[in-house]
Amino acid sequence: MGEGHEVFGGIRAYEIARDEGVQHYIYASTDFPLKNMDWNEEYHWGHNDAKGRVADFIQFQGQGGRMTSCSIVTGPYMDMLFDVMFAPHKQEDGSYLWANPAEDGKIPLIAIEDGGPYALWMFDNVKESAGLFLKVATDEVSFKDIARTFTEVTGKKAAHVTISFPDFFAKAEPWPGAPANFAAGPNAHGDESSMTFVENFTPWWKYWGQGKAEKRDFALLDKIHPNRIKSLREWMEKNNYDGTPKSILKGAKDLRDALSAMQAEKEKQQS
Repeated sequence: MGEGHEVFGGIRAYEIARDEGVQHYIYASTDFPLKNMDWNEEYHWGHNDAKGRVADFIQFQGQGGRMTSCSIVTGPYMDMLFDVMFAPHKQEDGSYLWANPAEDGKIPLIAIEDGGPYALWMFDNVKESAGLFLKVATDEVSFKDIARTFTEVTGKKAAHVTISFPDFFAKAEPWPGAPANFAAGPNAHGDESSMTFVENFTPWWKYWGQGKAEKRDFALLDKIHPNRIKSLREWMEKNNYDGTPKSILKGAKDLRDALSAMQAEKEKQQS
C-alpha cells in the first residue's frame, strides 16, 4: 500500500473497531526499527516502521473504555529459508551457500505455524493479554548459525558469506527499480512515501543482519505457548528441511505465476 497508506489504514481500522463495539483487538505488528535505533534514518524502511507507528498509536490509547487491545510483534519468518531472500543456493559440489548482506547478528526468526497459538491465547486470556505487545520468535540465530545447524541436521556442507549490497541486489531485485511491494505486481499502489525494493531492503538487511532487534523473552513465550517450536534445529527436523526451495509467500508466488503467464502469452503472440 505504501508506508503512508499503511499507517493511515492501520489507525483507522483501530478507530472503527472501537466504534463497532469490538471487545478485544489484536494488531499484527513488527519491530519498529527507526524508533529502536533512536531515529537513525539508516535503519528506516517502510513496512516495518509503518506497523511500528500503528502499534505505538494503539498502545498509547491504553486499556480504558469498552475495548482492550494487544499486539503480536514478529520478526522475519523462519519459513523464508524455503523461499525468497533467505533461501540458500546449491553449489556444483553439492554444498549449500547463503550469500547475503547479513553480518554476524542474531535474527529473531519466527516459525509461521507458531503465530496462531499466540493469537488464540490472547483471545482466551483477555485480562492477561490486554496491553501486552508481545515480541515473538522461535529462535535467535545468525546466518552462520543457520549454516552450521543445516549441516548438523542434513549432513550437507554449508556456509554463509557476507556480500556487498550491490552484489546481492544484482540477483535479488525482482526487476530494475521494482517497488518494495513488488509482489503486488508492476502496477502496485503506492504514494510519496513508497520505497523501491533496494531502498526498503537495504536498511532491512542492516537491522536484522547486524543483530539490532530487541531480544525476545523466551521464558514468557514458553509460558504462553509451551508446545512452541523452540529452536532452529527443531524446525528444520520437523519440516524435513534440506535446502530445497519451495513457494511460501503467496504474493510472491502469485507474481511469479502472473509473470510466467504474461511471458507465455507474449511468446504465443510472437509465434
